[in-house]
Amino acid sequence: MLDKLKEKLKEIKELDKFKDWNGKHFDAYLCSIFVADKLQFDFYDPETDRITSFNGEEVIEEQEILRKEKKKLIELKLDDLKIDLDNVKEIIKKLIDEKYKGESSNKEIVFLQNFEDKIIWNVTYITDTFNILNVKVDAKTGETLFEKIESALNWKVN
Repeated sequence: MLDKLKEKLKEIKELDKFKDWNGKHFDAYLCSIFVADKLQFDFYDPETDRITSFNGEEVIEEQEILRKEKKKLIELKLDDLKIDLDNVKEIIKKLIDEKYKGESSNKEIVFLQNFEDKIIWNVTYITDTFNILNVKVDAKTGETLFEKIESALNWKVN
């Protein structure tokens, strides 16, 4: 998966859309990757304090950042990764087998991001039993930093 991420990032950086955007936002850098049906690469521009996302086909320009505190986002360097998404899925499978027997993923949402000075895989599974399992795994060590499961039926919509 890591090789796939690097290859896709290279492809995006070669797109005319990206080159045009990057020419106007030359201080911008990769800050996160969203893994779902398509790979989405998010670039942070410290000058505008906004994120622009590329998935190869479309550009989602200058989005506000959802965060609790206004902090500069840290650059995501793929060469710093030691733990691949496939390894993370194995770690989560063991966790499910040990603590959450009977749960199986129906949908998964994955972010690769910097969080509290660490590069993490932030993985959320929506299970067949309508539970939401969120696991954060250190992308350098493979250590599980956080895990929580709760029923989606308990979520309130405001």
